[in-house]
Amino acid sequence: MFGQLRNSEYASMGEASSEHMVSFLHFLDNYVSKLVGRRELDNYFKFNRNKNLLDKVTPSDIAYAILLCENGAGVWDESQLIKATCSTTEEKKNYVREATQMYHVKRGVRLALYGEGWTKEGKSYHGEIERGLVNLKSKPELWDILAEHWTDYAKENSTNSYERVHASSTGVDGDEDQDNEDEDEDACELLLPGDQGYNDSSITVEGNNGGEDNVAV
Repeated sequence: MFGQLRNSEYASMGEASSEHMVSFLHFLDNYVSKLVGRRELDNYFKFNRNKNLLDKVTPSDIAYAILLCENGAGVWDESQLIKATCSTTEEKKNYVREATQMYHVKRGVRLALYGEGWTKEGKSYHGEIERGLVNLKSKPELWDILAEHWTDYAKENSTNSYERVHASSTGVDGDEDQDNEDEDEDACELLLPGDQGYNDSSITVEGNNGGEDNVAV
């Protein structure tokens, strides 16, 4: 997805396939937005009518979301396999887990005070993705096309847009908006496999800009 958008042929032509564009926008809308937080996005759109999610998220935000998803993909896949093949609690308990996180220290490793646990390779990979995204945004011919796709995508798919915030502020879908605010208040610290309270179906992350939310991967 991201690799296709970075492709030099697309960049030079100022074109990219609609499929890859929509996949990237779906990722921004449903994953990267969780790092920013619904409440902060709502406030941003209320005061920035002509802005969209592409204006709000940073290359660092997107890179961090990609890092999180790729880091935990193997562990998540194994968890789904256990759920599908183990019918009893005993079988699940005795299943020998082999998958590990790609860019984070293994479960059980004691971290230094305020340590985040990302490996040197993980930090390097985050920097590589971020630099690629900065380069992508520096090509207006490609980023403008992405913005055009977002306009069409947001009309039918996105909840992270000015239109949705404006509707809820005028009394439409008010209950849903209140539920979303309540979800923001339930955010907690970063949980990784092996930590008490960790849920295999989601990863709770501390946002790259200080916000917190639950991200399913």
